[in-house]
Amino acid sequence: MAPHNAYRTYPGDYNDWCVIVCHSNDEWRRLVQVMGNPSWAAAPKFATVAGRLRHQQELDEQIEAWSMTLGKYELTERCQAAGVRALPVQSAEDRVEHDPQLRDREMYVEIEHPALGRRKVQNAPFKLSKTPASNYLPSPLIGQHTREIVEGLLGYSHEDLRAGFADGTLWPVKRSRFPYMEEMLR
Repeated sequence: MAPHNAYRTYPGDYNDWCVIVCHSNDEWRRLVQVMGNPSWAAAPKFATVAGRLRHQQELDEQIEAWSMTLGKYELTERCQAAGVRALPVQSAEDRVEHDPQLRDREMYVEIEHPALGRRKVQNAPFKLSKTPASNYLPSPLIGQHTREIVEGLLGYSHEDLRAGFADGTLWPVKRSRFPYMEEMLR
């Protein structure tokens, strides 16, 4: 396949890349149209997959000269709209903040965390119409549910809980406790 590469995009920083793949001559012709029919693309050496493979370095240089004029999301959108396979190369931040598909699917939701403040977290990766799932609680603080487990699920007394903290069974004796732990032990 040719082209078949990751191309730098505007503004050219470390994470500004887009993958473009043409599986057929027809797909190549659609990419040429997306690029605005540049004269270099009409050269006979680029007319077939075999020719593009033989001249792949030149092909890649020409495509990248064009791809550097667009941001990776705009380039992806233009290519996909024309039926050309293209995807942005994404960092974790890109997926959370900029990916249009993940935004539309509400993959990341903001949750208030008691220690970290307002943060985006990954939502349920599936969408079920009759039993929708959603993350609505923050991750627990270390030891946050110790009392519920020790006294509620295990049936120990509050004095047993306090003793477990005092003797190091439930928390290292030499390690400072968090304020919410002290509140739990009152």
